[in-house]
Amino acid sequence: MIPGALREEVARDGEPIVFVARDRLLEAMTWLKETPGQQFDYLVDVTAVEFRDRERPLQLVYFLRSLTRKADLRVKVELPASDQLAVDSVWSLWHGADWLEREVYDMFGITFRGHPDLRRILMWETYAEGFPLRTRCPNESAHRRARAGYARDGCPRAADAPAARRVGPGR
Repeated sequence: MIPGALREEVARDGEPIVFVARDRLLEAMTWLKETPGQQFDYLVDVTAVEFRDRERPLQLVYFLRSLTRKADLRVKVELPASDQLAVDSVWSLWHGADWLEREVYDMFGITFRGHPDLRRILMWETYAEGFPLRTRCPNESAHRRARAGYARDGCPRAADAPAARRVGPGR
């Protein structure tokens, strides 16, 4: 049995899912990568899910693959929104987790303890409107965005960007 496993399920597509305790995530992932017969040597993706039902916890989801065994596994960690949204980074096991964890941090606000460079990767450094993929992310009026120098989609206007950062024709 996987260390820290709380329960197991099977997804609709037949892929196994293991729910792991937050405080034992790194131990479980180390076991999955290094134990003979497991050898989940490839971290495919890391993402998170926040459900509309506020009673349900956020789910941090890791997609693992064993290249030698041709097996896939999803590992989920449930994070109640009322608790601190933080887990241990798996960067020490899979360096490919670097940008994946940064994306989850940027979009959902989940902190990865021990990550070597945890900072925004998709949103600009001064973005202060929350975490865009959280259901509680503020939904601002077009007037406020326009006054602050942002287009309707919330992105900086190209005309307001410094000349060195403009892209496209006429650059």
